Amino acid sequence: MTVLLDPSIVSDLEGCRARLAKKATFEKAIKEVRQLLQNNATQFSLPTVQTKLLEILGRCMTLLKTRYTSSAFWKAGSDLLLQCQSIFVSEAESKRVEGWRVDCANVLNESATSSRTPDQAQASAATESGYLFEGQLSQALDPPARPQGVEELLHLLAAQQVASRTEEGEEGEPDAQQQADNQAYTQRLEEALIASLADAEGANPSAGAPPASKHAVKSLVREKLSEERLQQLGGAGTQCAVCREDLQVGEEVQIMPCNSNHVYHPDCLAPWLKAHNSCPVCRFELPTDDMAYETKKERDQREAEDSKGAANAVSHTDFLYT
Repeated sequence: MTVLLDPSIVSDLEGCRARLAKKATFEKAIKEVRQLLQNNATQFSLPTVQTKLLEILGRCMTLLKTRYTSSAFWKAGSDLLLQCQSIFVSEAESKRVEGWRVDCANVLNESATSSRTPDQAQASAATESGYLFEGQLSQALDPPARPQGVEELLHLLAAQQVASRTEEGEEGEPDAQQQADNQAYTQRLEEALIASLADAEGANPSAGAPPASKHAVKSLVREKLSEERLQQLGGAGTQCAVCREDLQVGEEVQIMPCNSNHVYHPDCLAPWLKAHNSCPVCRFELPTDDMAYETKKERDQREAEDSKGAANAVSHTDFLYT
């Protein structure tokens, strides 16, 4: 019996795909897809419908990996993938769905592990072997703790000195002169270590630039993509640089001030700008709320301009004298 394509099924799937993009309707969209699968099994044997379903599953996984990290969302995605396991005829598509299902299982398993009580975690660790690194099996619960701070390091150095004297055959307690020399050496070593740590902190005061200011983020222009605008951006296949998903006509996007073609999904750009102050593509910087960072940036810009001016002046003088 030939199964005829029901256009309403494709339309319903496209609607579900659009609702996945909003956190408030993500789980509802998943339930709608599962309901369609349950009520229209024969339609999902058609290649056109399977292609749409695979697009939805791919979009779902992209959103889970980039935006929606709650275990509830991952559970909804896992249930949908489990229901889709026997739908696809192609071996490649079946393997792809199985890989996504394994990803969901791993995330949900990690979430369950992290929610265990300390007693449960300790009991589990006591019965399981662990790997300190690839190729080495260890029965120890944890690797040896490293000494932290100047004081611990000094104690370690003192213990190494005692061990060194023992290996060299030195016996007996040090006399008063040796004790004084050791104390002076320890004091100099402590001062050098503290100075070295201070220099390191000054050279790298933070892991990176602070996030963009809330006012700057709020001021970013938003627009709904039209067919003409999508063509300006590069046409079909143009992607959001954060989530790597294709931009669609009718989607709302945010534009960075550096370039009108640097557009992103608002839900993708927001978490990026909470951790960075720059455009994901060209690294153009937005203002921040960190006054120290802004002051340093202005000072660096002035120094660069002064250096450039001095270099130009020298070059001009050389030309005159020549």
